[in-house]
Amino acid sequence: MLAAGLRNIEVFSAFLLTQLGAVLLVIPAITSTAISGERERGTYEALYSTLLSPFAIIFAKILAPVGYVILVLLSSAPAVCVLYLLGGISFGSFLRCYAVTLAAVILAGFLCLTASMRSRRNSYAVVRGIVWVVFWNLGLLFLCQLVFLLLMTSGGLQNRSMEAVFMLVGPCISPLIPIMFEMRSPAPLPFMIAQPWVLYLGFAGLLSLLHLAYLLRQVRKPELALGRWRERRLAGLAQRKASGSLPRRKARRQTRALLTRVLCWLGEQGVSGARNPVFLKEIRSEVFGRPWFRRLLFWIPLAIFVAIAAIDAPWFHLNEKIATINTVALTLTLLLVPAIAASSFPREIEQGNMDFLRGTLLPSSEVLGGKFLASLYSCTGIVLATACVNTALVTFDTQLGNYPPLVVFVLGFGVLSMNLLFTTALSTLASVLAKRSVVAMVATYVTALCLYAGFPVALEIANAWEADLLMATNPYVAVWFDDMPSHDRPLICAPLFLLLSGVGTVLLCGAATSVVVVKGARD
Repeated sequence: MLAAGLRNIEVFSAFLLTQLGAVLLVIPAITSTAISGERERGTYEALYSTLLSPFAIIFAKILAPVGYVILVLLSSAPAVCVLYLLGGISFGSFLRCYAVTLAAVILAGFLCLTASMRSRRNSYAVVRGIVWVVFWNLGLLFLCQLVFLLLMTSGGLQNRSMEAVFMLVGPCISPLIPIMFEMRSPAPLPFMIAQPWVLYLGFAGLLSLLHLAYLLRQVRKPELALGRWRERRLAGLAQRKASGSLPRRKARRQTRALLTRVLCWLGEQGVSGARNPVFLKEIRSEVFGRPWFRRLLFWIPLAIFVAIAAIDAPWFHLNEKIATINTVALTLTLLLVPAIAASSFPREIEQGNMDFLRGTLLPSSEVLGGKFLASLYSCTGIVLATACVNTALVTFDTQLGNYPPLVVFVLGFGVLSMNLLFTTALSTLASVLAKRSVVAMVATYVTALCLYAGFPVALEIANAWEADLLMATNPYVAVWFDDMPSHDRPLICAPLFLLLSGVGTVLLCGAATSVVVVKGARD
């Protein structure tokens, strides 16, 4: 009976965490377009002529998407009640976990509405919404844990002190800890000032009120809340360029990264692969070719990876450091690639450029290839930062695991690169099938969530967990093959993942090309 109760707790925890991850990914898609969509349709100024108060406007904009998600959560309550009837879970824990989930949904709604207020286009708003939701629910917790580990290994904190500080800070900044705490040990710890779910409700409520105050202040302003400094800078650059005080080449350098300029030069010289006109157009005009984007996407991951590599503990050996860095890089690419690649073709439709693109003499395969290469280029900073830190670890670190560090490095980097290709192909297929950027992004994120989280959870619920199967199909398990049992199958399953992902990438690219050809012939 006790074993059945523990099993039910594990299933209930997996259900709640999967449900939380699903709704937090859905919220940006249906909330981030609330105000940016008004700007794209040219109806934002019409809000000034209404008699609605700022609070009524904000309340209406956030009630529809958040209310829809709450209804979805309520519709799943009967299934959770069945788990409650199986035993092992108190009714109070059931209600507290749902209260934490509800608070996370409301906070995510305000975060995405703020991102929508600060964006001109829906695609930018969705990307910003996803980034902020992931940061406040998972990223900040990871950064705090990383800081605590660095302090502990450097002697700044003792183990008990770190545990006390982390248990005070963790529940405030992430809904994961209160849910897991309710499932594992609902009794409060001696050094905690309140229950974890109370701490998170207070933090989420305070942050939501701050965002509400910001939205009420900005809702009546016709200009963007963010970006005025950039508009003034670009206007100043244009004025200096017109007056002749700024050379044309220097003005172009202000808006293009070094790698972008190199690729453009190679394309102009006719180098194979870089001369694709669609690829050159993408890296010249889109946001992922700008200097600030390239710098952020390299230096921020590099700083995180260096901090992980700097942890000096006997239980955190070299191979685990490499696997942890690859895991973080996988998560960053999975968050970024769908936002870039899934909006590539719908973005042309929304900007009115699709007919012009079809009117060129470019074949469908070249158009698709240019979009595909541009999406890969958007994530080169993350991959380069991963390669730099892991290479330094393999070169200078002497700690060993079950396998040679060079093998772990090569296979892990291969898994990261192949998963990047597969995710880009999946996003490109969603892009050619959908007519709106938001629909393509949501379809890609939901598919990725089902593949990388839903499938392992389903195996766990069905009590059919198979490490070799997951290692061959899931990149997060494949990069941790060094921690698998010490036999030869991990060295077989990890390359098998590369083979299966490669075949899947080819099939998805072929399907996307066929769809583009069929749509072009039909139109």
